[in-house]
Amino acid sequence: MHRNRFIYNLLVCIICLILNVLIALFARVCQSPFFFDTIFTVAATIMAGLIPGLIVAVLFNPLMTFVLCGFFGKEIACFDFLYALCGMAIVFITWLFSRDKSSFYASRTITVIYLVIIAISSALASSFIASVLDAFLRPLFEKTLGFSPIDGFFSSFENLNLGAFLSFFLPRVPVTFIDRLICTFAGYLICRGVDLISTKKLIAAKEM
Repeated sequence: MHRNRFIYNLLVCIICLILNVLIALFARVCQSPFFFDTIFTVAATIMAGLIPGLIVAVLFNPLMTFVLCGFFGKEIACFDFLYALCGMAIVFITWLFSRDKSSFYASRTITVIYLVIIAISSALASSFIASVLDAFLRPLFEKTLGFSPIDGFFSSFENLNLGAFLSFFLPRVPVTFIDRLICTFAGYLICRGVDLISTKKLIAAKEM
């Protein structure tokens, strides 16, 4: 039983990590203002729990950095690995509200309310962490603005003399909130789709 659970969690981590990279790369190529890079992080957390979700979150940013640098021919910057902290915060918040499945799935209305709370909370948390990284740690690494779709808004807000942190945080929140809504609900729908397919297979196996 434990072995089967380990294999299941391992497959969830591998598949979700690969799909996260593919969809994030597609969004980057399409020059989307949204990240779409945590859809399967959310799915992994709801399906398999906190640890698999954290594994996907921790590994995604280093892997995505290598892929983007290889794709665009840019130098690898270890600073970009630190954005994994945003993914870890998203995972923890998602797990916090979805870990009690009897409550999370109590009704469609309750599930939607939970998902909206997750989206709002994770948007604020990830925006705060990313803005702290950009405002205070990025200069220490002498890292210029890079892959983030938020970076283009920074200079406009900086001209308002709001300070580095608010110049990153204020434009990041609305964009990140929309991204979190999309990723949270998409991750949830993927979980429901997997559950539906699994249930159908189980019923078919019993009927044989």
